[in-house]
Amino acid sequence: DADISFARARFVGTEPGADHIPGALQNVLAAGVTWESRKSGPFGVLRVRHFGSYPLVEDNSVRAIATTLVNASVGYPLGRMRLQASVLNLLDARASDIQYYYASRLPGEASGGATDVHFHPVEPRQLRISLGWGAN
Repeated sequence: DADISFARARFVGTEPGADHIPGALQNVLAAGVTWESRKSGPFGVLRVRHFGSYPLVEDNSVRAIATTLVNASVGYPLGRMRLQASVLNLLDARASDIQYYYASRLPGEASGGATDVHFHPVEPRQLRISLGWGAN
């Protein structure tokens, strides 16, 4: 399966060159492949999520860095239960889930602060094991 989107978001009624919308994603890809041997056998899933670069300021002079993450899962149904192991951020990407551009100030910095890109990093590679139960 795959979901792909492309957008060209702009402010209306502003000067040309100052009409980009900060934080408006311009291209996104979410895709995956699922494999199941049969209803009572093992399964596997591989998924990718990509956020392309996008403007962080209205004049588009500062842009976010694109982010791509890959996740994988394998599992096996056990009667009415399901055992699953997932590796999130399989390639251990050093990226950001979201990025902003604004002025901030640390102790000792000028009162006006310093403008810079601020971000929330993606979670590091991690293994999650789950056991679920219920109707199959």
